[in-house]
Amino acid sequence: MFGDWIWLAEQEQKNQRVLFWDGFMVEDLDAPCDVWICATDKYMLFVNGVLQGMGPARSTKQEGWIDRYEITSQLRKGKNTIAVSVWNYGCSTYQSLYDHGKLIFDILQRGEVLVSSGESTWCMKDAGLIPGAPKRNVNLGPADYYDAQCGDGSWFLHPDEIKGWKKAVVCKRVNKRLRELPGRKRTIEAKLPKRIVRIQDVKDDCQVFTVNLRHVLFADRRDADETNMNAFLGCVLRSERCQRGVISFPNRRWNGIFGSFRVGEKVYEASDACREIQVEMQEGENFFLMQIHGKYDDLYSHIEFRFEHPLTVCPVKESGFFVTLPTTVLTTCQDGRHEIYEDIDFFTEEEKKVFSCCSLGELQGRATKVKWIPESEVKQNAYILSLMRLGKVVTEYAVKKNHLGILWNGDDVTLLSPPEPGLEKRIIIDFGDLYVGYLSLILKAPRGTILDIYGFENMYQGEVDYTIGLNNGARYICRGGWQSYTSMAKMGMRYAMIRVVFGGEEPLLLQKFELLHETYRIANGGSFACNNELLNRIWKMCDQTMRDSVADVYADSPTYEQAFWLGDSLVSMNVDAYLFGDYEFIRHSIVTGISATENSPLGNALTPTDWTVTIPMWTMNWILMVMDYIAITEDREIFSEVYPAIRERLYYFESLLTKEGGFLVKSWNLVDWAKMDVSNDCICTAYQGILAYCFEKAAEEARVLGEEADGAFFENTSHKMRKFLSESLWDEKRRAYRDCLHADGAWSKTCSIQTHALLLYYNAISEPERKELAETYVREGQEDFVQVGSPFQLYYQYEVLCRLGETDRVIEDIQKRWGEMLRYDSTTCWEVFPGFYENARTRSYCHAWSASPALFMQKYLTGIQMEVEGFREITVDLQEPKLEWCRASIPTPFGAIDLDWDQSDGHLLLRLPQEIRLRALRAEGFQVRIERTI
Repeated sequence: MFGDWIWLAEQEQKNQRVLFWDGFMVEDLDAPCDVWICATDKYMLFVNGVLQGMGPARSTKQEGWIDRYEITSQLRKGKNTIAVSVWNYGCSTYQSLYDHGKLIFDILQRGEVLVSSGESTWCMKDAGLIPGAPKRNVNLGPADYYDAQCGDGSWFLHPDEIKGWKKAVVCKRVNKRLRELPGRKRTIEAKLPKRIVRIQDVKDDCQVFTVNLRHVLFADRRDADETNMNAFLGCVLRSERCQRGVISFPNRRWNGIFGSFRVGEKVYEASDACREIQVEMQEGENFFLMQIHGKYDDLYSHIEFRFEHPLTVCPVKESGFFVTLPTTVLTTCQDGRHEIYEDIDFFTEEEKKVFSCCSLGELQGRATKVKWIPESEVKQNAYILSLMRLGKVVTEYAVKKNHLGILWNGDDVTLLSPPEPGLEKRIIIDFGDLYVGYLSLILKAPRGTILDIYGFENMYQGEVDYTIGLNNGARYICRGGWQSYTSMAKMGMRYAMIRVVFGGEEPLLLQKFELLHETYRIANGGSFACNNELLNRIWKMCDQTMRDSVADVYADSPTYEQAFWLGDSLVSMNVDAYLFGDYEFIRHSIVTGISATENSPLGNALTPTDWTVTIPMWTMNWILMVMDYIAITEDREIFSEVYPAIRERLYYFESLLTKEGGFLVKSWNLVDWAKMDVSNDCICTAYQGILAYCFEKAAEEARVLGEEADGAFFENTSHKMRKFLSESLWDEKRRAYRDCLHADGAWSKTCSIQTHALLLYYNAISEPERKELAETYVREGQEDFVQVGSPFQLYYQYEVLCRLGETDRVIEDIQKRWGEMLRYDSTTCWEVFPGFYENARTRSYCHAWSASPALFMQKYLTGIQMEVEGFREITVDLQEPKLEWCRASIPTPFGAIDLDWDQSDGHLLLRLPQEIRLRALRAEGFQVRIERTI
């Protein structure tokens, strides 16, 4: 890069957005011209007022990815402008590591630098961004709350006409290696609403306080790691009369601090399963004191007060809220050797005395360390999830002609008139499918009008399934007149609920409301259609799920998390290989996984982040992603690139083996979302088989690289682990494998389908009789076995069943389970099946690990089977076709294989690249035509 890293001269603030622009001259409009750019944490790039894209790809502190944009068609003769908005979160997320805000860019034409970032670049703080906005959740960054009375959302159109610009300063001592992002870039498609669902008048029915405890409890922390602690949060609440109401908490403890609490002398119990509590308030002052007791991944507390007569927080000092500083904090070293702490389960005697206090005076009399929380860290009615979930619908209106304008890309408008005083207007729209991207709007409204925009995924029979655990919202405060704004927060949604609080008597005119859907530039190499329309709909549902989940790497739960979970991505990459054939994307995702060792020698379960969470199976799945990628593409060069990281992890895993060969590890030993008796300190039977397979495959590839010593070591370790599996994890009395061997030597109480399916999948059972029994268990089931609890584990069970010739059963089960998702008007695949969460059908309605049915359709219903890695040889077997007709494409490294056959007229057309050898074609009764592509 020719440019310098630059930023504002002023001291950096948390959650800050900075605007940059510069001019450059162009004389040759035909010569290719590119922008090269990188930033921390998020940029939005414009050239001559036209949006080019968002970025960058997720990076580590040591290495960043440069995006390149070809802008030749955007240029004009003479003066041109580049404008960039850069959003620095000021903290880590589950996709990014905290780093100082900065920007670097070049514009090059035929190798000549037209302009680059430096001291001549203009910049200013974007005063419209509301820095105290709550985070969306523990996974994502802050929500995009913008006040257009203080900033201008269309500043990039004519930046030279805006006053207040200052020269940027060059950042010192930036040690970050930059590389061009491999593969294709992301693409943005504008998605318009398909339908207006509801027009409503709504009354606020709660007060919600959001208290940011991070800076009060841990002033210097910028990480996203969990905190396991005891402390107390409190305030004095004033009620104008005696009344009964509800104190509630919108999220489970993973996404918000809450706990049991007292109001005066009475204690109320709260838990994940009981978050709405009936409470008595006395007239006058009521002392509120809540336990902060356990493991919290987010340090925000969201408290909903639902009383007929509003409460006030007495402003004793600062915001009126206080916290007692933590007296007990548990920290975990997640290296597989040290204890993994669950939620802290005790109070010290002093902490018990603190919670026994029934008044502020009594608490202060105990000389407890009380810290008053600044007003800047407490927001009232800023948590959009609560406002939407608890708003009381007063009037339902029919959707009329004047409401339809935003359905089209034109000059029509959706007109919303102010409701009666004390009410708000609400509109619900349906995009028709679930997308992930950036909200963009053009509107006219009275100054001070507030638009709260909330995205959600499902609305079956008129019932909104609210995103518990996610404040999936944005706030826009209008200046007067026509205005536009594009949010920089990437959000997933199918539906959008817009709450309008009018700032005057004039109506709101909404001319554009669209979602700029951002995904990787998908190759669309695969396709599938057949006579079974239910299967076609399920395939399309899987296809849309994968489209929503490919960003810069695989991003699971595009609404809730957008995180690169290594274990989930094994399924994602195999589905991708059949649906899209985007091998460069798969390769980049694998290479990104190398950085997971920065958190723990076990490898982190997701990356890049400083939330340390280790799931050994997720590291194993990353290793196996490499092996599956090689099998599909024959690209063995990747192994030399990732081999040092694989070697490091496998040697560390071996160091955790007992002398007999059992993989005894202290970690989150997750296999499935099911009630398997697998503890956080055990030898997990499934892990024993998977890891033995990892060592076996690593031995093969190490020898290809000439690493004979490593190859022998890996092979011997694999044998040792399989010997332990055979001798120590088989229960002869039950004639089955137990799910684990606990650290105290006791077997787990459970046997499961999951364990036996995984052992079969990875060829871990050497004894013929045991293998036959395991096959019977997976094929026929066992009443006393734990059953599969997630689509993730069904991927393994389905593959085993297909290998056993049970494809019909697999397809039947897919139609039953995924057909239920369709019945609930879903267009994407659910993360978990109904029953996992106490009050919801599922959590995320879009999760890539659930998209495997499309893979099984293409792999086992088309008749095409890969016989040699890299698709160098295939077989087409239609001796017993399971469909009346089928039309499909399967990507390969040489190009797509196209197959079209129909039993009714007997035709079969096979088109395949000339590099692929057709080993066998079994298609009696078909008139076969084969075409070759070059």
